[in-house]
Amino acid sequence: MLDHGCGTAALAILIKKAQPGADVIGIDGDRKSLDAALAKTRKQGVNIPLFDAMVFDLPCRDNYFDRVFAGMLFHHLTTKDKILAAEEMYRIPKPGGELHVADFGRPQNALMACIARIMRHVILKRWSTISRGFCRALSTQQILSI
Repeated sequence: MLDHGCGTAALAILIKKAQPGADVIGIDGDRKSLDAALAKTRKQGVNIPLFDAMVFDLPCRDNYFDRVFAGMLFHHLTTKDKILAAEEMYRIPKPGGELHVADFGRPQNALMACIARIMRHVILKRWSTISRGFCRALSTQQILSI
């Protein structure tokens, strides 16, 4: 399982704790975030390999992962990099693999900005309890047909 753009590994840690037997890997292009992720994984007592790589140029074989997660990643990227990152996300899951994406678009007014801020807080605090309802798993084939 890949946490694509893992940041400080909050999601990767939750997944590893929920599924201790799963192979969980984190990739992010921000060295400071990865340093924080390494400290968090050590503190939490979980073994999650972390790699420094840009999300639009992943050092992974085609069709390698059963599941790819990207939580709160895309709003950090330029339009060009979003396209490249999405292409990478289509390349790396195994046939029949799953891609899980959760993110927000840029709020268009003050009310939506307030709602987005509240939702970000809720998601970061309670990801494990709401992720099943917030994200819908799609097979690679379904994603490519969108």
